[in-house]
Amino acid sequence: MNVILLGLLMIIAPIPAFALTSVDSLRFVSRLDSMVTVRMDTLEARWGVTFDDTQRPGVRLGLPTEIPAGSRWMYMGVYRTDSMTISLEPPLHYAPGLPWPLAIVVDHELVHVYCDQYSRKRGRGRWPSVAHVDTTSLASMMALRFQVEGIAEAATSPIPFNRTVPLKQWLPSNPKQMIDPGLGSNMWTYCGGRALVQPLLDAVGLERTVEYVQTHPVNVRGRSFRSALLQWEKQARRDLGVAP
Repeated sequence: MNVILLGLLMIIAPIPAFALTSVDSLRFVSRLDSMVTVRMDTLEARWGVTFDDTQRPGVRLGLPTEIPAGSRWMYMGVYRTDSMTISLEPPLHYAPGLPWPLAIVVDHELVHVYCDQYSRKRGRGRWPSVAHVDTTSLASMMALRFQVEGIAEAATSPIPFNRTVPLKQWLPSNPKQMIDPGLGSNMWTYCGGRALVQPLLDAVGLERTVEYVQTHPVNVRGRSFRSALLQWEKQARRDLGVAP
């Protein structure tokens, strides 16, 4: 499976950090498992949603080996829809100035868990997956990734990556910008996704936003990638009664 398709199974938190190599793995996994329970309760209270306890995610230490070695430094958390498992690196020492404590990383992955559970409960299967996208179209796959990561960012991360740049400036004109680390792929993906979803989430909450996103894919045919994203947001605002 190529890296792009793999991204539809592994939903990733982009949290660069410095981690110690000498970690007591069992203690850390136990801590993560306890934190998952606490953070699920916190997210339920914050957004008025309910997680499915019968589909509680597993927790493991270390990123999946499928993530290419050259990309692993960029990520601290992964949720796999095929195994319903959260995998995290041990982020014991964060780079100075980064605003994401471990709880934010866990929250980000748990929003992916909620979206997956929501889709399964309604008979749509796991979400996201290759069943929800045209895998022959890079634009289609990246548009879905925008929606997926936009929800998780908007629902958990307290501030955007770059507070001095308007979020909509991170809506790329070319989907290749989202897969090339040299073009700031994480910034395009997470800031741009947040720009797309944040206004909806703030206005109608998490559940209605998830329902809309899962039933309204971005139509990328016959238009530029950026235009397709902006048109989707415009239509979403209209459909959900969100002021421009």
